[in-house]
Amino acid sequence: MYASWRAAVSLPGGVYSPPLLCSAEQAPDKARSRVPVQACGVSLAFLLHLHESFSELGLEGRARTTTMIVAKLLSPAGLLQPTQRPITPQQAQHALLDNRGGKSGEDTPRGSVDLLRANLDTRQQSVTPPKGQQRGPIVASALGLQPAKEVRTRLWDLIDPHWCGKPSYYVCYAWKGDFLEMLATVVDRISRQQDHKEETSEGESTVDLNAIHVWLDVLALPQQCLGSSTTLDGPVFGPPPGLLDVQSAREVVCSCDRGAVIMLDRDMAVLHRTWPLFEVWLAAYYCSQDVSTSRVYAAIPKGIQVSMLLHLQTSCLSGLDLGRTTSSKPEDKQHIMVEVRHAAGQKRMQVLTSESILRATRGWLRWSGEPQDMALYAALMLQSKEYAQLQVSSCLYPCSGLGGLK
Repeated sequence: MYASWRAAVSLPGGVYSPPLLCSAEQAPDKARSRVPVQACGVSLAFLLHLHESFSELGLEGRARTTTMIVAKLLSPAGLLQPTQRPITPQQAQHALLDNRGGKSGEDTPRGSVDLLRANLDTRQQSVTPPKGQQRGPIVASALGLQPAKEVRTRLWDLIDPHWCGKPSYYVCYAWKGDFLEMLATVVDRISRQQDHKEETSEGESTVDLNAIHVWLDVLALPQQCLGSSTTLDGPVFGPPPGLLDVQSAREVVCSCDRGAVIMLDRDMAVLHRTWPLFEVWLAAYYCSQDVSTSRVYAAIPKGIQVSMLLHLQTSCLSGLDLGRTTSSKPEDKQHIMVEVRHAAGQKRMQVLTSESILRATRGWLRWSGEPQDMALYAALMLQSKEYAQLQVSSCLYPCSGLGGLK
């Protein structure tokens, strides 16, 4: 049923990597389907290769949001919509070569999705599709996914075990944001943590992306269409009703020993969504920590507008109101509000969440070592009239461009 997604990619150092997805003979694996949800982590190396594979599809604008990517992969529409006519092996060959810019007989370059092998499954090619039901397009066959109304398998169950492991970080993000940018930003943010770096014999620092695992809801939870949305965001997707409640979410967040990473998308949509703020609060409130360890990390995309960070600071200083956030499923918001009131109270929750996000954002901008981040940090201090702190920072980083602010 599931074709393998044979992506020919290379790991650092020229080491050949395994395919992203299990082979058709391996998936779905019933033993893997029994793995608890809190253990369904994927490595940063997998996220990096997943980003490269999706980038080859040429998605732009709203098509890059998590909602639309899931819609294309799992719904009967989009990439799984039957084509007007069956795809022949010759058409698949020409499409593959055109996509790669290669010629017949050339070696397949690494770093591209092997669409040809996924399409030329002999069993599928030998079967004539029923009248009115033609085969799907090349990309759908390459991804090896079925409509969510027919399949309840987690995407994590289809990922090659090489990429899987117990997650250390829980990723909080808004589905309205850019999914591809989220993957790249999360990998960059976590890999730049000093305690993940190792010194090589040449004296250079390196990070093993295969040893660091994160938890992503879109991969770890079964996704299915929950109905059409009345907004412009498209259909609503998520786990089957009752699969993930607030108690289960707390268990998953607390099982990630390093805490939560919140992805600050360019529109700051994450600040207006119920689930991401609740997940940040879970990490800050329930997970054990000490004064030297942060449980919330901010992943900030490169080139973000300073106006959006100023909006974040203003919102956090005013207090992020959970009651004004939105959720794709209104009942989820109701359950979360009840849980928060019983556990700590909504006021205390909003204060802790706001402080955690602002502290994580400003901390990373100050200590990342990038001049552009220091400039953004200076803008935040100027807005909040922290002139003394700004003076100290300009003295600590005289070469960062802040010296001119004295």
